[in-house]
Amino acid sequence: MKLTESFQNQVNVFLAGMRGSMPLREIETELRQKKFLALAVSREQFEQLFWAHLSAQVSQHWSRCCIEHDIDSKEIQNLFFRTVLDGYAKAKDLEGASQYSEAMYAANAEIEQEPLVSILAAFFKKIGISANLTGGEVAETFRWLAMIWEGYCNTFDNEFDDFVASLRVQGGISNLKRGKNGRG
Repeated sequence: MKLTESFQNQVNVFLAGMRGSMPLREIETELRQKKFLALAVSREQFEQLFWAHLSAQVSQHWSRCCIEHDIDSKEIQNLFFRTVLDGYAKAKDLEGASQYSEAMYAANAEIEQEPLVSILAAFFKKIGISANLTGGEVAETFRWLAMIWEGYCNTFDNEFDDFVASLRVQGGISNLKRGKNGRG
């Protein structure tokens, strides 16, 4: 199996795991109970916005993990991003692709801010966080959701580390370009 195929398989595993492990309905219920969701946001719209923004966050983690492991291949660094976009294209979901692209833009627009903060802020805006809510309620919910996403991303990071370690043990990672640190 080619190295890029190994990484592609891992992207597919990560995406399936993300959808299978994220407590989407509980999050939606919490936000609706607090009246944080705009009334016009349907369940389907919420789901689409949620996955687009979370996928953008995980895409940022994928790129960061590649850099931390000195994986210089742009093809592999961009694999998660492209796979998510390809999924939207296959489903002919232009709206979902647009939401994902906007979330990625939010992550990269403010370079001095953590991508998680930028992406969650964009998500909150998209779901219609009302201006009449007090800052404490919003901040508490923002932190709560950030902890859920960050918890998933920590698990993702550990799984990425394990995947790369297994490739190294098998000797399959030797043909990647190495970073300036030359770790391997």
